[in-house]
Amino acid sequence: MNFHVIATGSSGNCYVLEGKSSALIIEAGVTPEKVFQQVRFSTRKIAGVVVTHEHGDHAKFVDRWVTLGFHVYMTPGTREALRLGDCRYIVPLAMWTPVPIGSFFLRPFPAVHDAAEPAGFIIESNESGRILFATDTGRIDYSFRTGGIRHLVIEANYAESLIVDRVRREEILPAVAKRIRENHLSLDRAAAVVQEHNTAALTSVVLIHLSDGNGDPALFREKIAGIAPYANVYVADKGLLVPFNNSLK
Repeated sequence: MNFHVIATGSSGNCYVLEGKSSALIIEAGVTPEKVFQQVRFSTRKIAGVVVTHEHGDHAKFVDRWVTLGFHVYMTPGTREALRLGDCRYIVPLAMWTPVPIGSFFLRPFPAVHDAAEPAGFIIESNESGRILFATDTGRIDYSFRTGGIRHLVIEANYAESLIVDRVRREEILPAVAKRIRENHLSLDRAAAVVQEHNTAALTSVVLIHLSDGNGDPALFREKIAGIAPYANVYVADKGLLVPFNNSLK
């Protein structure tokens, strides 16, 4: 199984899980054409597209995927917020209810974000084992430690010290800093999630959705690597490809 980073951050988000027989698109924040340019496999392999919430950097191009005939999975709240009506290519997701998508099983859980019905995902396949995918959430209220998470794909949006410094220098308003804190995972909160799921099963951690002004890739990777020294730790950037295998190193 390969995990492709097509785009990450406030300008657009899209990731691809590519297995032998199926591929899953996660987030629709860039055009399908951009995905097709970066990954070199037949579009017939794409089993579906999943979207965490309605904000443009995650869902702007849902309509393009639908026009091309792909099924797009999202919560009813996200569907309503995007005003998609009764489009037959939109598949509703119920929190905590597993749904098969090609060779994957996806189970949504509630996220904490200023959106209608945002979700994170537990994604599982025989090739990858269990993957925890969480972005655009102020916190994660659940532990999946006993589920043997093999791969963590988790937002690490900002460092509190950088936010404080930017407010002090009047580069961002206190109200903006408050929204960031309430709706995105800080490095410290992401580290706590990694610590919670740092079992013998964990083999990789991918940090996504870093803020350009409030994040430090080298610092973030160093801190997470110190918490999970036996896992491979990556900071997501366009073009990154990470093997997600269902085996211990």
